[in-house]
Amino acid sequence: MWHPQGRLVGLSPIGDIVVQDAETFCAGVVARSPSNTEEFTKWDRIVSVSVLDETMAYAKVQIALPLALGSPTPTTEPTLYTDLLVLLHDPILGWRVISKIYSSVPLASEQSPNEGPQAVTPRDFARALKAVWDDYVGAGRACNGQKMAKVFHPQATLTFASDQGVIVIGCEAFCSRVAQRWSMPQHQPFVHLHEQGIAGSADTILGLEFADNPNVALATLRIGFPPVLYTDLLSMLCANGRWWVVAKSSCSV
Repeated sequence: MWHPQGRLVGLSPIGDIVVQDAETFCAGVVARSPSNTEEFTKWDRIVSVSVLDETMAYAKVQIALPLALGSPTPTTEPTLYTDLLVLLHDPILGWRVISKIYSSVPLASEQSPNEGPQAVTPRDFARALKAVWDDYVGAGRACNGQKMAKVFHPQATLTFASDQGVIVIGCEAFCSRVAQRWSMPQHQPFVHLHEQGIAGSADTILGLEFADNPNVALATLRIGFPPVLYTDLLSMLCANGRWWVVAKSSCSV
């Protein structure tokens, strides 16, 4: 279910962004005790699933897990996780998780978590949407790679499915693409639309989903760079008061 290029991105106890590759994540799964008893499974649920096209989807799920002292990311008590998963359809492997961000609360032995989900307020929505629209979309429209690097985390990647498999592009290469957008052969014939200020007429924020925590969110947006209309899934974390895009996946028409 986890793609070999898949990554888990989260916040450390002191608020720093930490990244696990597929190998480290799977090692953590193996290190845990089984959680297939009702004590844990009664909390598990699929909150929502959205399929954006034949190559990309996302899901919000909850899963309860036991303590894991030997895990690469140890926990000292049972925990209820809320995960935001992005999936890509690999032509060989099928549907696989390419990125995961999450929030967590301790799981009580009784009928509810010790600590409920943190409240998400309109102010939290406004701050996250500002990062999406002003910082991410704004940098793309300005073809400003340096500005994009201030919201696209250094460890973030762009991923998308192709006929050859899942393509992974690192932060530096992605920001370079942003800066060179209208000189790229695919887009250069349409540079006049950029110069006339109408290339972005289809830009739309389609949704913003929080993981029951004001610092963990998944944004869905549609953005046009003729002749292509992209749908982006931006996995976002707010680290020490600053929103970052920590993973991006795309599909297009």
